[in-house]
Amino acid sequence: MPKYERIKTHLTDLSPLSVSKVFEFLDQLYRNNLERRYFTDSIKKYTIQEQYFICYYAKIYFGELDNSFLSIELNKIFKTSDGERNSEIKKLKYNAVDLLLYIDNTQFKTLQRRAKLIKKRATGFEKHFFKPKISNLRFRLPLYSVPTKITYKENPEFVSSFYSEEDKEYALSTGTEMSVIASSEFFENFKNYFFSAFENELDHEQIGMLFVNSFSFTGNNDIVELLDLEFDNSTIIHNIFFKIYKKYNEIQSELTDHIANQREATKNFKKARKKLLSKVRIYTATKKDFMNIMYNAFPQIRESYSSFKKKNTKTTLEQYLTTKSRNIK
Repeated sequence: MPKYERIKTHLTDLSPLSVSKVFEFLDQLYRNNLERRYFTDSIKKYTIQEQYFICYYAKIYFGELDNSFLSIELNKIFKTSDGERNSEIKKLKYNAVDLLLYIDNTQFKTLQRRAKLIKKRATGFEKHFFKPKISNLRFRLPLYSVPTKITYKENPEFVSSFYSEEDKEYALSTGTEMSVIASSEFFENFKNYFFSAFENELDHEQIGMLFVNSFSFTGNNDIVELLDLEFDNSTIIHNIFFKIYKKYNEIQSELTDHIANQREATKNFKKARKKLLSKVRIYTATKKDFMNIMYNAFPQIRESYSSFKKKNTKTTLEQYLTTKSRNIK
């Protein structure tokens, strides 16, 4: 157990002004229908400790317990509205669940750790943690997904599941082709392996965020972000990334063989061969590549670099991550 885990945080760790800011924010959050967008846009201007207690009390005030502030308020609305505000009640309930899930998945654990560290180091309420420039690591590993067209004739049960009964009847009566586009087995195999590898360390939504943030593939238009995912055991997480590193290069090797066979099959069709090769980027990953991914995903890695940099001012981020990549084993 890290030493900071033993530290207890209390609302009285904050100044009276900061305490008032916490509850004023919660009040405004409720008045804005517990919208996640309002939360994410507004919380950035608060200190780490204020953010932590905002999240801590949001989980209490807007939770599903019968005696929570939200449950009591919704019960009042229900009793006094004669059903006229049922849609408002449903919206608030939905937004509350969505907001608290977001807090648990992306905010709470990191803020809790940081708040405890601030108290341990007695750095003051105004202290801000290292904020790296994302431009330093706007990095993703390429993950090639060869789209495969599957027709109704090839797999009627699978393809028809994507069509309504009406559309299916029309297509069969007019001879219109029914088909779906599926990702390649290379992409799906790696994605399934990736999700399985992390299932004991992160929840499903967090693994999805990590996957999208780490790999470029068809349809992934999200920007690279600094995620706030947390791990409990660095040895375990480095070992998982070592397995992912090996699996990624294994898949890339299989893809290379696949492309070689495709080249042979299309060698007499120059245009088709040229089109095929222009789409494919075979990439062999290094441990440093996966260390870049870890830096983007985990604040513990970023803060570790920040602490190291203070004592070793000449060490670049590139050098630091290269050295740390040796832990991926």
